[in-house]
Amino acid sequence: MEAEELASRWERLHLSKEESACFHVQQKSLHDDIRSGKYCIVGKALTEKGVNSEGFRITMSQIWRLDGWVTFKELGDQCFLIEFQKIEDKEKVLSGRPWFFDRHLLTMMEVDEKESIDGLKFCFEPFWIQLHNLPLSVMTEDFGEQFAEAIGPVIRVEAEADGRAWGRCLRVRVAVDLNRPLLRGKWLRLDDKQHWISFKYERLQNFCFQCGILSHKGKGCSNARNTQQGETVPPAQFGPWLRGQPRNTNIFDRRRYGGSKGGNNQQTGQEGERVLLSKICLCLVHQKPLWKRWQVKRRRCQQERRKKGLRQPPISHLQTEKEEKVLLRIHASGFWLETRVRHRFLTWGGLCS
Repeated sequence: MEAEELASRWERLHLSKEESACFHVQQKSLHDDIRSGKYCIVGKALTEKGVNSEGFRITMSQIWRLDGWVTFKELGDQCFLIEFQKIEDKEKVLSGRPWFFDRHLLTMMEVDEKESIDGLKFCFEPFWIQLHNLPLSVMTEDFGEQFAEAIGPVIRVEAEADGRAWGRCLRVRVAVDLNRPLLRGKWLRLDDKQHWISFKYERLQNFCFQCGILSHKGKGCSNARNTQQGETVPPAQFGPWLRGQPRNTNIFDRRRYGGSKGGNNQQTGQEGERVLLSKICLCLVHQKPLWKRWQVKRRRCQQERRKKGLRQPPISHLQTEKEEKVLLRIHASGFWLETRVRHRFLTWGGLCS
């Protein structure tokens, strides 16, 4: 129901004495409900057609690969109340946004126990955005925060420890306004010279090529419907060129080579690389129990190989071809292919310690 229609109806209503009496809620009765709300989020699929509820439950639970269970309660209007068993699973899903179902954006909000479901406003969703054609002199963390504010609230800027972000593009994570057209770019003036900075949105799927809004496709666009019969539809102002290919950061690009002849730099670099690999691995899977499960499978594989009289491979190698394929599918394939080149710095025991 539209807010204007609800307001007009409310003005015409006359409440009875019983209806006007206000019921006061005691704070003690809210304690358990507030605690349960910390494990819940509300998700809404931005699609013009209905959502297959059972397909949604199965697909999203498989994509997220959670450690605990998850439940989905249908709320209508393509909305679902999603409850997680573990708070770590909830944080993993929220940090991995944006998510899509059937190529339609799944926008999410954390549950506020003091608000009704109808009062939730799905206005923003975080995206990684690539800023292309930037001069190297302005590819810094501070500049990225200032420049990207035109798109929406800035969450973070991908940069080095010293604030530099030199590369092919500058990546910023921004909360994109779902009710506004996607920004295609922005002019930048530097030393009396103008640069067109084009924007590319990573993991962007369905959106309207006519008006650039994420909530519908071209058929449901008001601009196309307002075109009178016999008139030609104006050319699309947006297109698939706004989609950006997600980049896999090469961790070896940050390693320093050369230096003094004492040999300490090489040892320090190797140790730092091992620690960095461990941190990134734990960041990718978000929690250690997953690695512990792989250790159990690894031990079982070793026992089977002993029974068959097969030689045990080195501890830092993946044990079976099947295990390797599963790891490549679950985690960032580019990361695993790169780390296998440096497998002597990556040990299972070090990751779980």
